[in-house]
Amino acid sequence: MKRNWIRLKNALRHSPKYLCLGAASVMMLFPFFWMLMTAMKTRQELSQYPPSMFPQSLNLSNFATVLKHSSLSVYFVNSTVVAVVQTILLVIITTLAAYGFYRYRFFGKKALFCTFMLLNALPFEVVMLFNYKMMIQMGLNNTLTALIIPFCFKFFYVYILYNAFCAIPKSLYIAACVDRASDLKFLFRIALPIVRPNIIYISIMSMVSSWNSFIWPLLITNSVETRTLPFGIYTYMSETGSDQSLVMAFSVLSQLPLVLILIVMRKYFVNGYKSYYSAQT
Repeated sequence: MKRNWIRLKNALRHSPKYLCLGAASVMMLFPFFWMLMTAMKTRQELSQYPPSMFPQSLNLSNFATVLKHSSLSVYFVNSTVVAVVQTILLVIITTLAAYGFYRYRFFGKKALFCTFMLLNALPFEVVMLFNYKMMIQMGLNNTLTALIIPFCFKFFYVYILYNAFCAIPKSLYIAACVDRASDLKFLFRIALPIVRPNIIYISIMSMVSSWNSFIWPLLITNSVETRTLPFGIYTYMSETGSDQSLVMAFSVLSQLPLVLILIVMRKYFVNGYKSYYSAQT
């Protein structure tokens, strides 16, 4: 009886927090729910006023129509290639940079670190102009390479991994040195397995950012062969006119890979998120 009373007391004490989290979850998930419901509606249902929450029947014809779109496979392949290659390069470069700041001492280390942090605060629109000029001078405009190179390094992710490396006990490094392990061997054998949740966290964040990028591909590419899914949705909107159900079906299909990745990797994503903020305290 006493144990049940303690459980009830704890539940009541935490109930305001759970109510706030539940309300925030509903607010974040409702747009996706509305998108899915709209994708299964007909034109007649879309013209109803007031609009209905649920479709009258389970209508999957809109998805079939979108799948028949000639350029969908091109957009999907381009988005996949750009997201995967960019994420792999970003993880490699970010890991080595963070480990360099963590392990080595050199002149101007703190000044360089602070400079990168200040540059990281610049808005994307400012950096985008320099990236565009650089891609034009290199002759990489209208290529998938131009979609990948400018985003292979983000210092915010270096900062996350740097804090994760700093949380590793120094006794592990001393023990590795006693066993005559090199710095690279310590990195790959000991450090990387410890910071794996953080690496998975930045990998997911990078992939989501790359997959949903719209402004940069619109600026640097000018053909269907090099454009990605967000621009495909924009193009499909102009083709279908006022048929929002088809546009929503296209949007659902474009976001489905990200949803599956987040579902499969949610444990690592949460662990990486928690370890990052625990390192700040």
